[in-house]
Amino acid sequence: MNVDDLLIMFLDAHASANHSQRTIDWYGFEIRRFFTWLQANDLQNGNWLRPEIIERYLASDRAAGNSPFTTAGHWRALKGFFGWLAERKFIAESPIDHITKPKEPTREPKRVALEDYVVLLDSIPQTDWIDLRDRLIIQTFFLCGIRRSECAGLKKADYRTHQHLLLVHGKGGKDRLVPLLPAVERALIAYLFARPESSEPRLFLGADGAKRPNGVLLSGGIYQMLRRRSKAAGLRNLNPHAFRHGLAVHLLNEGGDMSLVQKILGHSQIATTAKHYAQWLTEGMMREFAEKMKGLGR
Repeated sequence: MNVDDLLIMFLDAHASANHSQRTIDWYGFEIRRFFTWLQANDLQNGNWLRPEIIERYLASDRAAGNSPFTTAGHWRALKGFFGWLAERKFIAESPIDHITKPKEPTREPKRVALEDYVVLLDSIPQTDWIDLRDRLIIQTFFLCGIRRSECAGLKKADYRTHQHLLLVHGKGGKDRLVPLLPAVERALIAYLFARPESSEPRLFLGADGAKRPNGVLLSGGIYQMLRRRSKAAGLRNLNPHAFRHGLAVHLLNEGGDMSLVQKILGHSQIATTAKHYAQWLTEGMMREFAEKMKGLGR
């Protein structure tokens, strides 16, 4: 069986597990990139199973000027592919097991601070249905911590205002319930009263140049809307994921525990939440430390 057939089977396994198309495409791109490199260096004849060849591939990536995060991404993709091959008995063992994961520098996640959220929201008038739509999207991002793709797929019924909950259809088919604050519920009501008539089941509508409804607002449209609104408010580009980071750090600095953030963000493992946020809890730590140390160190 050739490697192309193995890759197709590997990607089919991800599809059958209901993983996102974005994840499947990423694996396909990464694995094909590795085999293209092998062919370019005349190393395709069985050498792809040797750890030193994989190390050479990763080293060449760093030598080409790519970031440590990019190189670590190559490693993760190969780990997934070779691990699957070993699990299915196509190979005796994964060569990645003998390779140290490339070190990634620690960096603080880019996040929307509460002040930026307020400035952005205050910059948007409430004059037409598009303004009200955008205000609802921004409030749902910051106060519910959802992903861009999750936002694009929302329906009216997902806002369970009678329960004060939002039903979020997450990655991998995993649904979760997120608390709905009164501000989001008020923004929803305002948008629903102004929303043009449409047979589209999804809540957020797109618009043409004359502000007429034009199908649904897609994920890319949400991204562009945030770019436009951020620029108009005099802010840096506030991307959708930065709102999730902003909510997470705000919750933790206000005394919320890691398990709460895990549930809100929809992480399958609390270790993922801790990896992203544990070391950035400086505001809450400093406030608590100052409170406990009153009168000392003056």
